[in-house]
Amino acid sequence: MGTPRQKVILLEMNEISMQLLRHYVDDGHLPNFRRLLDAHGCSRTESETAHANVNPWIQWVTAHTGLEYSEHGVFRMGDVVKTDLPHIWDRLEAQGAKVAALSPFNSLNRCQQPSFFVPDPWTETGFVGAWDMRLLYQALNQVADDYANERISIGSILRLAAAALVNIQWRNLFAYLRDTLSYLRGRRWSRALVCDRLLVDVFIRHWRRERPDYASLCLNGGAHIQHHYMLNSPYYRGPRRNPDWYVGTDQDPLLEVYQLYDELIADLLRLNEQGGRLIIATGLAQAFHERHSLYYRMDRHEEVLNALGIPFQRIHPLMTEDFVVECATAEAALECQRMLESTRAGVDDLFYVDNADVEVRRTITSDRVFYVDNRGADLYVQLLPTARELPENLLLTCGARKLPSFEQYVSFVQVKNGHHVGTGFFIDTGRRAGEMPPQFRLSRLPDLLEQTVMNGDYEPEALRVA
Repeated sequence: MGTPRQKVILLEMNEISMQLLRHYVDDGHLPNFRRLLDAHGCSRTESETAHANVNPWIQWVTAHTGLEYSEHGVFRMGDVVKTDLPHIWDRLEAQGAKVAALSPFNSLNRCQQPSFFVPDPWTETGFVGAWDMRLLYQALNQVADDYANERISIGSILRLAAAALVNIQWRNLFAYLRDTLSYLRGRRWSRALVCDRLLVDVFIRHWRRERPDYASLCLNGGAHIQHHYMLNSPYYRGPRRNPDWYVGTDQDPLLEVYQLYDELIADLLRLNEQGGRLIIATGLAQAFHERHSLYYRMDRHEEVLNALGIPFQRIHPLMTEDFVVECATAEAALECQRMLESTRAGVDDLFYVDNADVEVRRTITSDRVFYVDNRGADLYVQLLPTARELPENLLLTCGARKLPSFEQYVSFVQVKNGHHVGTGFFIDTGRRAGEMPPQFRLSRLPDLLEQTVMNGDYEPEALRVA
């Protein structure tokens, strides 16, 4: 098929709100984003409209396969491994291109010989990479699994240190030390800043070594911080406020992560000078969440289900409040579902009746603890958000079985600040401002990337939404 004519780097800035980011740009905080937007413009990407389908584990599958949700059918985090969908890396590799990926969201590794393929912490698919990448991957898996209780094991600290020693750009050393000390002083969001900075440094070093034709890098720290702290932005004008025990009113974690990304953009733009055309996409975005919702993560899933007498074979924790329960058969899963749905708390009005996927988030509460989605022999389960803090000595019951002091089995995660919206944004450093259509379908992204790598460019007008 010939030699690819253009090396492409796709930076996936998951869920970043361009509307908010532009406010910071206009106030002079983000000079590199200003130059990027002024020079290359910004297009919207459109995807799902039903709120239940506006989730990153759905929309990044669309962005990687070119299939709308109605075509790929992947609805939950990690479900992509049950498919054989060809992704952008497969399409390019089949044409002789050299490909790579670092932490792609909910993506399946079917590559034959990638330069590297490091999965996200929640998707069980094949790892390919150097020893330092494996150490980073192992550490981030543990940090992601235990982030609600802020546990970072000694082993993970050592792995992160070893990966950092061989990968960090030493001009960033002060920033690493500053953000690490900030985290140790109680600013919880600083951990996400350190992780995303390290991911970029690792990516840059290995991209320079391997020089793949197409490489993607996904950053999730900004999405995490928006979900937790978006209401602290000075550009929020609504009635809600984060409590003082959660974050100080004088603190703006959004500005900190946007400033970090502004610095990282400058680092990645230097790869343009080495032949790497930088393209940026967010997949989707976030908007202010106007219902007071508290999220908790179960720490000891097996103990809770065993105490309530609920049978299962295996439990696979996911991102925050959700987890997958694997059962021996579909019939066993039905019984497990019945018992989970019959689990009640000793308080009538604590848990919201609507889960995170419901478009209209009503304020109706009940004593039901879990939301369950049956998928055959597997159950997707969410610990429902609460309208207030979990009380002490909270009793759960499932039939005759009782679990006292449920609050000891969970960790507080967040006061929800942001929820998903289906519109993302797209910037191509190979295009001048005004050349791109104002919006196009997210499902067109793989075609655009493939044409750029294999043919050197694509036709912007072909993307235009009628």
